[in-house]
Amino acid sequence: MSKTFAAVVLAAGASLASAQVALIGNLPAPGASLSFGSQINSSGAAKAYSFTMPAAGDDYFLETVDVAITSFTAGDSVTFSIRADDGSLNPTGSTLGSVTVTSDGSTTEGIFSLDFAQSVTLEAGSLYWLRADLAAGSASGIGWGRESPAVAPTGFIADTGGYRFRSSSNANWGGSSVFNTFQINGSVVPTPGAAAILGLGGLAAARRRR
Repeated sequence: MSKTFAAVVLAAGASLASAQVALIGNLPAPGASLSFGSQINSSGAAKAYSFTMPAAGDDYFLETVDVAITSFTAGDSVTFSIRADDGSLNPTGSTLGSVTVTSDGSTTEGIFSLDFAQSVTLEAGSLYWLRADLAAGSASGIGWGRESPAVAPTGFIADTGGYRFRSSSNANWGGSSVFNTFQINGSVVPTPGAAAILGLGGLAAARRRR
């Protein structure tokens, strides 16, 4: 393989592999203030948001989810999961992937980036839920924060069911008008042709190292 062609393949592969985009969310502008948002506690209070991938679009790997957390004290842990939809209009489907973040006490609130590392594929035309629960072992509660004044999520995927909240593990899920802050980031799942280019990029890199 010529050096020129190898460079072209490597450049194409790098472009395909790094195309991360914001799918939907409402992250605040720099300097914007956060309010408490919604209680997530050891009694089972939980919150979720639903979204639908475009039917005519691509499948996406889930890369990261950015969330606002408030009242985050040392030792508290919260789990954000992506769940399949079970047709109930509630976030009670199977868990496809999850990330738990634990406070080290250095900050009580802020925007935290959770790395899902392509562990979940968001398929075109499918509905999913982003859900927040207090992790086992956490004694106190945290807030899934929101910007003040509130900002509704926007993006190129559909806001289909809005937010749902339950006050305890024994309570029913209900609608919520609190626009908790988050952003879901993904990258397009390569088509077979694009995957072949990525493979050639790896082969080119290997040959260059010889």
